[in-house]
This record gives sequence, C-alpha cells and structure tokens, in this order.
Amino acid sequence: MYGRIMVLNDQFGALAIYVILFSKMEKSILFSHLSTRITMLQF
Repeated sequence: MYGRIMVLNDQFGALAIYVILFSKMEKSILFSHLSTRITMLQF
C-alpha cells in the first residue's frame, strides 16, 4: 500500500494518506458514539 502511494506524486500521495486516516478516525469515532448510545439505552 505504501509503495503504491510512493509511486504517485507527493501531493496526491499525501492526500490519499489523509483520506485513509480520516476515514479510519471517522469510523472509530462513529463506532464509539454508537457504542456509548447503546450502553446508555441499556441502563
């Protein structure tokens, strides 16, 4: 994966890395938010 990004030019590679990191962060935040909501509903 990193090798493929390196082949592209630096700007696009950096953009791809930011998109990947942001999507992962967004999913984890969404998951934690949903899990807290579920635990709140249980109590």
